[in-house]
Amino acid sequence: ATETFAIGINMPAKTVVFTNTRKWDGKEIRWVTSGEYIQMSGRAGRRGKDDRGVVIQMMDEKMEPAVCKGILYGDPDPLNSSYRISYNMLLNMLRVEDVDPEYLLRASFHQYQQESEAPALEAQADQHDAEAKSIEVVPGGTEEDVALVGEYFGMDRQLLLTQRKMIKVQRRPEHILPFVQSSGRLIDVTIDGENYGWGVIVRYRKKAGTGTAGSAGQAAVDAAGGAGVHAIDVLLSCVDRHFDDTSQAAEARREEDLANLGLLWRGTSQHCRPAGAADGPEVVSMREFTVGLDSIDRIS
Repeated sequence: ATETFAIGINMPAKTVVFTNTRKWDGKEIRWVTSGEYIQMSGRAGRRGKDDRGVVIQMMDEKMEPAVCKGILYGDPDPLNSSYRISYNMLLNMLRVEDVDPEYLLRASFHQYQQESEAPALEAQADQHDAEAKSIEVVPGGTEEDVALVGEYFGMDRQLLLTQRKMIKVQRRPEHILPFVQSSGRLIDVTIDGENYGWGVIVRYRKKAGTGTAGSAGQAAVDAAGGAGVHAIDVLLSCVDRHFDDTSQAAEARREEDLANLGLLWRGTSQHCRPAGAADGPEVVSMREFTVGLDSIDRIS
């Protein structure tokens, strides 16, 4: 069953069994989040009948300790309003007598979230505006110099858009697959907006079928141009994100984490960040990441 079953039906159980800890979310196959795990495992234990509930995980693949810790002890999923205003909603409100649409919108949780974030956003906007006004585009230059800089900036933006279109064409399976199916080739990888630099291809594999998502999974594959069914395991240099934690508890575990660093081999963008010039060699490790064709920026 899914977390939908755990939410929608009042059916507590004595034991909850996870036959798989990965799921298809409509875009990719990923590990279950901490909130999903809590929601489903919380069904274990019947009130008034059981002293405790039992949760069993059937592991069918290797799981990194950091991933397991994130599932079991991670923060719950953030609560965000999905309230969306549409023309039909407003028209239906106007049809009902003695209903004030503006009052209902102001009293919604969505409006509360927007208003609570407004002061910080306004302060940030004022700061950026002050910084922008203090910048001299051409120190001591004329208006003609400033116009030339603006023209150069426009050309640079156009060049960037052209490069992105070229990369999109290069990433199409019919163009790039012949070059990534052999191990040992170097590729420049960007994952979730972070560039990890050059890495070595370990293996290429093609995901068979659409899994348990059925027609929805097939539609997602078609929308991605077939790129989502290709998986590439690549060896990348990275730093575990918990080394960035400067709290006292993290410093106390630092020596143990450094000693266990060589035991970790699987990397994800959630738990590992790109290695930088300021990172010491003791915290940098080589991890095996699984990426898709849309994560490749350049290829050797």
